[in-house]
Amino acid sequence: MSDRSIDTEKVTADSAKINAIANEPPLEKQENLSRMMFLITLRRQNELLAQSKEGITEIQEKGRKVAQVNAATQAVNACESGSLDLTNKLELLEALKKAKEAGADIKLDKMQYTPEERNRLLENLRTTTDTLNMQTQTEMQSANLLSQVFDCWTAARPLIKTEHDMIQSCIKKWN
Repeated sequence: MSDRSIDTEKVTADSAKINAIANEPPLEKQENLSRMMFLITLRRQNELLAQSKEGITEIQEKGRKVAQVNAATQAVNACESGSLDLTNKLELLEALKKAKEAGADIKLDKMQYTPEERNRLLENLRTTTDTLNMQTQTEMQSANLLSQVFDCWTAARPLIKTEHDMIQSCIKKWN
């Protein structure tokens, strides 16, 4: 998946805002800190949601690539064993072209394969599938961790909102 690092510029900006609030009178300080915590939580939750949607899209794309490479493998396996002649096999050529687009190392200009070359072609397709599957598993693990972090932020948001509402209520009573 893409970069999941913390945006240091936003953290620095948030820290600067919090430091500015520290010099305010106690009631205003509490109100502004509460509001700030709520807004930071809301923003981070939205960022995590966007990242998880992006991650799901990447996982789906990898799945499409695996399907394309598997289709090419099946097409090669469906041909007679031994040597492989692609001269009049347009569907097989199309499947190999899609497998190449998905990341397989295939020479599309090669039309005749010896039995040994055919076996290497099949092994290359299997290796590509294995690599894509491994990348998908890694992305799934990242997506699961991201989901857990998102759940924590989601759980914290109502607590922070409740605290913010309580502070607002107290301020209104005191004013």
